[in-house]
Amino acid sequence: MTTSDRLATSPETAQLRHARAVLAALSDGSGLEALPAAEALATLNLTHPPYPPVTELPAGGGVTHPEAIQALAAAALAAADPAEAARISCAALALRTPLSPTS
Repeated sequence: MTTSDRLATSPETAQLRHARAVLAALSDGSGLEALPAAEALATLNLTHPPYPPVTELPAGGGVTHPEAIQALAAAALAAADPAEAARISCAALALRTPLSPTS
């Protein structure tokens, strides 16, 4: 594969890369956090050109909701531009939207 055959990707900070990995791991779970985590990850991925694929998941895989919130907060502080900060904010909002088992 030549360089011209590769897709262009958006640069991402280490903090955003980590947040995306945490959200990917959380969205793979079966708890009530999985769907909001998937929505948050999809929100972050709404960029053109796209970010590189998530390839490194947190060790052990068992991340928690508070860890995901912390990862998003760190990513927001390191955001490269206002548009990225806005996407991170929207992702955090999606992650904070609780799902009720009685609804």
